[in-house]
Amino acid sequence: MKIAFALLITAAAYAPCSAADNIGLAAHMGLHYDVGNLSALPGAQVSPQINIILGARVKTDIRFFFMQLGIEQTFLVSEGEILNDSYGELKKTSIQYLAFPLYGGLNFPVRDKGKFYIGAGGAWIIGTGYLKSASARKNLREIIFSHGFITGMQIRLTKNFGLYLDLEMLFSDTGPAIDIDPAHDWKNFSPDYSGSRFHCGVFYYVK
Repeated sequence: MKIAFALLITAAAYAPCSAADNIGLAAHMGLHYDVGNLSALPGAQVSPQINIILGARVKTDIRFFFMQLGIEQTFLVSEGEILNDSYGELKKTSIQYLAFPLYGGLNFPVRDKGKFYIGAGGAWIIGTGYLKSASARKNLREIIFSHGFITGMQIRLTKNFGLYLDLEMLFSDTGPAIDIDPAHDWKNFSPDYSGSRFHCGVFYYVK
């Protein structure tokens, strides 16, 4: 998947502007519910972590194909908590991240009103924050790669201005960061950046 991501970067860098139907700038807000994916832990009763997302992207439409490169920063709304003792000593998560997503895919125009789009790619993520167990706190500082897909719709309000709404799904693996099992003395829990992100934003075509 990293090879495909590198190829997308290369294509984005060398795609001729003259071949593009549109080059757009966009800004959005979003929501990442259940940051850390605590609800997937077996038997755990959780209060999911919630982050809001602020981001921007550059999108190039080349006929029915698109490429987009973005930057996103998350901000903590509520920490994640495990409310019972069914998953070791893990008690709380507070995870934020800076992401650099890149996607390529297909546009499906709807007359002159807008388009649906779907694509695949991934994101480099710089994760920060902390994990807390009953006996320790681990500060996070890690760089990981996540792969995934994006799908959404774009509506034109004027010739160059419009709105978009999309869903981004990412899947990621990280290394163990904290010991949550008192029976062992090694790190055995990994923070999880997987999950769905919802975005709502505005775009402006500069070309």
